[in-house]
Amino acid sequence: MEKELKNKERHIGYEVRTLDNMIGRRVNCWHSKMDEEVGITRMQAWIIGYVYEHSEKPVFQKDLEENFQIARSTATGILQLMEKKDLIVRKPYPGDARLKRLELTARAEKYQHGIMHNFDLLQIALKKDIPQEKLDTFFQVVDMIKNNIEKEDFHDKNIIEPGKGV
Repeated sequence: MEKELKNKERHIGYEVRTLDNMIGRRVNCWHSKMDEEVGITRMQAWIIGYVYEHSEKPVFQKDLEENFQIARSTATGILQLMEKKDLIVRKPYPGDARLKRLELTARAEKYQHGIMHNFDLLQIALKKDIPQEKLDTFFQVVDMIKNNIEKEDFHDKNIIEPGKGV
């Protein structure tokens, strides 16, 4: 497939998807090993990351429900299991006894620091042997593509719908 594309125009979507797959495989491998070692699910890992990234303000169960689009009962079950696994604690919120603030335990913070360390290593590997000016250009082009996608209204185009042919 790569040989065929050398003689033709390279397609941005194809290249981005290929790059995403390559990076994703590395990340999934690291995550899977760490998740297995700690004994957590991917959703629990996402919750740890969310609580960690938003630790400057109180995080409540309803924040997780909204952010991850999960039902209250689902969030409750996940958080109860995370408490049993010593990943989070629920602490009363001053001023409203009904609310319980979510905090990470030392065990969850250690896990999150490991994830962040792996992402730092990945970032170093991705940038290896690429001059800063090329990286600057890459990010400028990425921003331009994002802008093109955001401002493009595909509903006004002559997009061929499935089953309607060319």
